[in-house]
Formats: sequence, structure tokens, C-alpha cells
Amino acid sequence: AITTGVWTVKAAVRTRQFAFLAAAYSAFLICDITVNAVSVQHLGEAGIGAAVAGGLISLWALLNALSRLAGGLLTRLIGARTLLVISLGLLAAGMTALALGTSPALLGLYALGIGVGSGLTFFASTILLLEYFGRAPNLELVSLLNLLSTIGSAAPYAAGLTRDHSGSFTPFLLLVGGAMAVMLLLAAFLKRPSLR
Repeated sequence: AITTGVWTVKAAVRTRQFAFLAAAYSAFLICDITVNAVSVQHLGEAGIGAAVAGGLISLWALLNALSRLAGGLLTRLIGARTLLVISLGLLAAGMTALALGTSPALLGLYALGIGVGSGLTFFASTILLLEYFGRAPNLELVSLLNLLSTIGSAAPYAAGLTRDHSGSFTPFLLLVGGAMAVMLLLAAFLKRPSLR
């Protein structure tokens, strides 16, 4: 489904679709970096042992790698945009489960949602970038995605501020989960850009 239009980098970055894909690419990094930075402490404050909390990070990292492998097969069956919608939904569920969860079911949902959601969001957003704008500007556009996604590095600082002011990471984790849910709705209506 790669476009046959001849896109330039300049034309591509001016589209809403590129802006959304940059946001989606940043989304999985915001979730990953936040989870790496605060999940062990957050779960510890909820009574979960450090070994279990660290083990959940290992589990989601494994699921992340496996989901990227599975992404190639899944896009042949359901398409990259549908895959992006599903993956953003998994991120929303995973962040919400992390925020609220102490039960084994919620902790499992957290690891599954973040692991699979993160891996598939990475995969689907880069595939959509190729499908929408073609091969010619792809290297530059992927480089721009990576540059723009560094916004995710501010997430642990924001999580820490939230913890300092509210006494818990929960509000920030719920905010990120809510942002993923909004992005899911936007992804559902994402259309292929037209080259003018």
C-alpha cells in the first residue's frame, strides 16, 4: 500500500498525517520511558515487591520485541492504521492498569498493554509513514520522527513533579493513559494524505 505519489520531505511534514504519526511515535516512547522511570517505585508504594515490579518490566520488554516481530504478519491481515488503533488502545489500557493495579490481572494487563502496545505502535507508525509518503523521503522522515520523539524524555520529570505535588504517580499515569485513548480516537479517523 505504499503511495505512488512523489512526496518531498517539505511537503510531507506540512501534513496533519505526519504530525499525527510523529505524535504516535512519541507516544510509545513516553509510555516506555515513564514505565522505566517510575513503575518500580509506583508499584512499591502500592505494596508490590521490587522483584515483581522489575519482572513486569522484563516481561513487557520481551512482549515489545515479540510484537514488533508479529507486526509484519499482522499488517498483512488488518492493515497498519487498524494496527495503530489497536496498539494505542493497548497503551491506554496498560497505563491505566499500571496507575490503578495491584491485582495480578491488572498487573498482567499493564505488562501486556505496554509491551505489545509499545512494540506495535512503533511498528505501525513507521509503516504508515512509508505507506503515506513513499520511499524517497522515508529516511529523512524517520530521522525527524526520532528527533521529535525526544519529547518523551520529559515524561519522567513530569511524573516526578506530579508525585512531589500529589503524593502519587497515579494522576500522571492516568493522564498518559487518557492521552493514548484520545490518540486512538484520532487514529481511527486518520486518512491517507493527498499530494497536491
